[in-house]
Amino acid sequence: MAKRKKRLSVWGVLARLGHTGDQDDIIQHVFEATSRVTLRSHDGKPLDGDNFLCAVFDSLGSNKDWPACGSSDWERLRQDALRRVVARLAREGLLDCVAVSPTATATPKD
Repeated sequence: MAKRKKRLSVWGVLARLGHTGDQDDIIQHVFEATSRVTLRSHDGKPLDGDNFLCAVFDSLGSNKDWPACGSSDWERLRQDALRRVVARLAREGLLDCVAVSPTATATPKD
């Protein structure tokens, strides 16, 4: 029987990158750091981090009115966006851009 790799939650990944404390502050840091990087678009061309974040928020419905700040729906949408952003950064090998500790690693150990 094959052994399954243990996956870290988004919060586990961020903890390995040195994030501790208030989740709202962590989310804001990740969004701000992501806005300053260049990713690859689906056709391999450079994609500005701001444009990527806009696409994530649009896919979650930010082109409509978001729920009131601090509401449970607002929190859920921010958590969804955070998961998408961290997953994309991981796929592109860019998690170090959101690290707060220079020696932190987000690679899960078997």
